[in-house]
Amino acid sequence: MAKFSFGEIIAATGGLPSGAAAADTGMAVTGISTDTRTLKAGEAFFALIGENHDAHGHLGEAADKGAALLVVSDAAGLPEGFAGAVLTVEDGLRAYQDLAAYYRKKIDPFVIAVTGSVGKTTVKDMIGCILNGLEPENPACGRVYCTQGNLNNQVGLPRTILEAGEDTKILVTEMGLAGKGDIERLAEIALPDVAVITNVGLSHRENFDDDDGILYAKYEVAAFLGEGGTLVIDAGGNEKLDKLAMDGSREKGFKLLRVAREGTMAAGSSRYTVTRARVCEKDPGVTLFEVSDGDCGEPVAFAVPVPGEYVGVSAALAAAACKGAGVSLASAAEALKNLKRTPHRLEPFVRGGMLVIDDTYNASPDSVKSGLDYLGSVPAKKRVAVLADMNELGGDSSAMHREIGAYAVGSGADRLYIYGEKAKSIADGAEEAAEGRLMPEIRYYGVDDKEAMIADLIKEAEEGNAVYVKGSRSMKMEEAVTALIGHAEGAEA
Repeated sequence: MAKFSFGEIIAATGGLPSGAAAADTGMAVTGISTDTRTLKAGEAFFALIGENHDAHGHLGEAADKGAALLVVSDAAGLPEGFAGAVLTVEDGLRAYQDLAAYYRKKIDPFVIAVTGSVGKTTVKDMIGCILNGLEPENPACGRVYCTQGNLNNQVGLPRTILEAGEDTKILVTEMGLAGKGDIERLAEIALPDVAVITNVGLSHRENFDDDDGILYAKYEVAAFLGEGGTLVIDAGGNEKLDKLAMDGSREKGFKLLRVAREGTMAAGSSRYTVTRARVCEKDPGVTLFEVSDGDCGEPVAFAVPVPGEYVGVSAALAAAACKGAGVSLASAAEALKNLKRTPHRLEPFVRGGMLVIDDTYNASPDSVKSGLDYLGSVPAKKRVAVLADMNELGGDSSAMHREIGAYAVGSGADRLYIYGEKAKSIADGAEEAAEGRLMPEIRYYGVDDKEAMIADLIKEAEEGNAVYVKGSRSMKMEEAVTALIGHAEGAEA
């Protein structure tokens, strides 16, 4: 946890000091908090204002808990008799971010930043696994700190930086996108040495006028890269991104590492080439593939305990990012054998001979397609896909849902369970694509019919079947997963 003197915080934020302890610029501030529930005595409390919450209403609670410093943008609600210092700033969030930027420069770690429409958390976790899995004698080994959970937004990324210890050697950050300028601001705070763009998809499409808006917003992660920096991209994912990155590399002097699947047009000119991922016969939760580094010659075999067609490219992106920290491709492959699976992200469960694939963390068109591809690749007596609404897709939402319906028909699924208001377009798209076919059987359930859907779905809990469950976070599709697993475990007992 970052520690500062009061004077450092004044200098970093440009705030106006006041209060009983204002003259003591050498006062020690033992930590930074934005939440009175976790605030500890001696820390600074930043009263942030969000869309639905104003932390100025908790200043009294912060004082009672022993805060040494209150950072406010509205001094009207300060508690009477507060014995600590007060710092008044124009914008609380900006001040919080500026302090994180100051601390990042103070401890000066090697920074890796990951963004992308889909897969950024997976790649971030893989990078952390690789760096933490190094042998102690490896010169790249040092104290590694990674973004925890999904703390990747305008508050989460500064928090990640401020939670890193002063002895942190490598900082791995995740950067999320809501609108134009978001990633650039996060990059300005973190100043990455290596930036990774996993892909450019359609997440948060509603916040942009067109798809190119998302592209340029993701590319903002490279805004502060220069000579000595590295940008890592999936060269087979987006031709416009590829061109943007190559032009940027020539103009600004950063190194460009390009990853592509074997057999794609981009693979021939990419440094990292990935063979087609395949499911391990002994364990459907393990994905096998090879990665070739243009600098190393022989391909390196990977066995990663995470399912999905996307895993190969994600692992190559992570390995390429770690190359900047001095990690070899072979070391990356060895470390990723111990990668921990992220809950609710293509998480496989085998119960009573049935495979249940829990992919309920969230949903976008790209992630749904990846999940359907994985379902189609696993050996099964019957493949069942359970699909619900995808949110935050903007005005093209209906068309994107219809496209998923058509994709599901071609994925090899034998039966489709489709749930939700927006998902009605998935059903419509599936029915159009399935016209004249015997398979798949399509079942649609409205927003009030989840219990009925789950009751019908439990009938699919048979040995040899594979059931894939997917939907946006608000759809709570993990309820279907829990019911399936519970039924199967009850049958085993």
